[in-house]
Amino acid sequence: MTMRKFFQQIALGVVAFAGISATALAQTANVQVIHNCADPAAASVDVYVNGTLTLNNFAFRTATGFLPVPSGVALEVGVAPASSASVNDTIKSFTLGPLTAGENYVVVASGVVGTGFSANPDGRSIAFDLKVIASAQTASANSGEVDFTIFHGVTDAPGVDVKVTGGPTLATNARFGDATSYIGVAPTWYPIDIYATGGTNPVVRYVADLSGLADGAAVVFASGFFVPALNNSGPAFGLFAALANGTVVQLPVQQFANVQVIHNCADPAASSVDVYIDGAKALDNFNFRTATPFIQLLAGVDHSIAIAASNSTSVADAIVTFNNINLTANENYVVVASGVVGSGFAANPDGLSTAFDLKVIANAQTAAANSGKVDFAIFHGVTDAPGVDVKVTNGPTLATNARFGDATGYIEVNPTWYPIDIYATGGTNPAARYVADLTGLDGGAAVVFASGFFAPVLNNNGPGFGLFAALANGTVVQLPIQQNAMVQVLHNCADPAAASVDVYIDGAKAIDDFAFRTGTPFINLLAGVDHSIAVAPPNSTTVADALVTFNGINLAANGKYVVIASGVVGSSFAPNPDSKNIAFELKAIGNAQTAAADTNKVELMVFHGVTDAPTVDVKVAGGPTIVDNAAYGDNTSYIAVDPASYNLQIQDNTGMVTLATYTADVTALKGGSGVVLASGFLTPSLNNNGAAFGLFLALPTGGNFIALPAFNNISNVSEEISLSMFPNPSNGMVIFTFNSTETGLVSIHITDLSGRTVKQFANDYTGGNNTFAADLSELSNGTYLAGITLNGKTTVSRLAINR
Repeated sequence: MTMRKFFQQIALGVVAFAGISATALAQTANVQVIHNCADPAAASVDVYVNGTLTLNNFAFRTATGFLPVPSGVALEVGVAPASSASVNDTIKSFTLGPLTAGENYVVVASGVVGTGFSANPDGRSIAFDLKVIASAQTASANSGEVDFTIFHGVTDAPGVDVKVTGGPTLATNARFGDATSYIGVAPTWYPIDIYATGGTNPVVRYVADLSGLADGAAVVFASGFFVPALNNSGPAFGLFAALANGTVVQLPVQQFANVQVIHNCADPAASSVDVYIDGAKALDNFNFRTATPFIQLLAGVDHSIAIAASNSTSVADAIVTFNNINLTANENYVVVASGVVGSGFAANPDGLSTAFDLKVIANAQTAAANSGKVDFAIFHGVTDAPGVDVKVTNGPTLATNARFGDATGYIEVNPTWYPIDIYATGGTNPAARYVADLTGLDGGAAVVFASGFFAPVLNNNGPGFGLFAALANGTVVQLPIQQNAMVQVLHNCADPAAASVDVYIDGAKAIDDFAFRTGTPFINLLAGVDHSIAVAPPNSTTVADALVTFNGINLAANGKYVVIASGVVGSSFAPNPDSKNIAFELKAIGNAQTAAADTNKVELMVFHGVTDAPTVDVKVAGGPTIVDNAAYGDNTSYIAVDPASYNLQIQDNTGMVTLATYTADVTALKGGSGVVLASGFLTPSLNNNGAAFGLFLALPTGGNFIALPAFNNISNVSEEISLSMFPNPSNGMVIFTFNSTETGLVSIHITDLSGRTVKQFANDYTGGNNTFAADLSELSNGTYLAGITLNGKTTVSRLAINR
């Protein structure tokens, strides 16, 4: 049966059984009946008017349209169970009227029939009754509006205040059975909050969507029970609207979508804007390349978003408005303001429209799908850029032929940093290179968006191209352009167990079978990110084989570093005499040099890398001290010297005892640089028979360290000084005779054949023949080297002690 025929039958039944002629219909009132009795026993009823069945099987939460009924006379209304046999089955009768001719009425069946129901909190009777709303409206009083009244029909609910969310109050302390006057509003949707009278927190929240009902009228009625379990398990509370034609619509509970807005319109005229949502200013002075956090917007209704110039006064100032933005409940969206507003901009190379638009990314994420990961989407927001491919440097492709306005799906990655290369679609050379540092974003999500103009001069001098990431909390981070530092790695770990190692940088094998006393050349590493360097046994298969890993190695852009592997990996090594920690480590030394600043000089840095050696000084024989009190792990700054040959004396920290002397011939290194490393062990037998002590030179080109020879030859270094010793061999007492044309401080030093200084004397002498007697009886029998140095000139002879 159609709704129209149903209404016609009702009308005919009312007229026929009222016992009046059709001619008398001019004297009628109009009545709408709403079944709002939530008693389960009355889920469907028959309604008799003056003994005649008028509404058959009239269901709960349904309504009639406005029907003409006789005015001026009383109407006997009987309510009987559904499918009743006659008016005799009536369980409750009511006298309705007399009604005023030409007047409109809404009659709401309310309350409960039986027992076992909660009392009304305000003490009102909940007995089944017909509540009459007089002066009802079948249409709005003012053209273009919607008029509605609110009826409280919930027996177990207290008095309530009804408000528009963030707006006016519609009803104050409305109690069961109360109806408000009609309220005229614009035909749009309204979020409705219901509070216990005087309360500050909504008890329930609904949406009344009145769009499309211009010129109409409705009754909004509260229905059901707040606590069904205490009311014979009757229907739960809800809010409904009965339209004048009898249609009943359930008002949905407020549900929300989460929306993040990103301002990526690079038009200089829109560098800051005001954003209106549904006519109200939501974002004031919203700046380019900023973002909101995810905010809640009502789902299931048509929103409007209007963009106006900053400091606007109302939505009427809008430059552009987007209507009918309807969001799905519990969904997440990212809305990107993109394109340009004005003219004078370069066309898109792919022929796409660059007009200002709101690009909506559905299925957005506020967090990663997996807590230990980071999820991100990529959005192409550059109007004058062609389609692009986006790749991780030497890694996977993240986007293929992404064009202006395109967004990828979310990509799940580990929370670390990634070098990103952007290519023109199909290109082989990156057009731009960036670093996406996702460390610390475990469990988070982001939108990486390309922003600005490739050619600002052709786009009203707008902002230049850049890559940015909007986090879910609204933070926008600019992704830096890839910048590098230069790094040389030197293997100076004398532990025999680490004689050869594999080196992993950021999880990838960078150096295979890296041998002790060798170095890499200077190589480029990304600056500004935390690198990890792991050391594994030779022939390892993955970074999981690492013996030790060093994290958080962050290099400055354009910096130069020497990274020295030092210390020992295992156990059973002699402790450091100065109690220094000798555990294996990587020491990163900044301000490294790949060449001398002065092309006529040689620049050298000295590093103390001998775990069982004490604090030492290093002195140029007959010259200055170049290293003062260097303990294990210490390094000097770079020292500029002339390109010549030098005898380097390693002395104890008093500077009085020379432990060893080495020759550093850097004549051929003019304009170059290097690192002089003390390497190995002073006492190999106490250090797992590791490599013996020596001085070595590492060059910026890498490769094997260059061993500096110990100063232990017996040929005259200087032809200008003669030296003789008597007796030789000696039983301990020796007379040194030397001749020189020069005057100055003369140093006589006795070394064993390993180069270790065992005795040293110094005194001022005049030119000519000089004699000096020395007691060497404390020395053990053996062969020694006796050297004499004057004004930087040295000669050496062999001396034997034999008692």
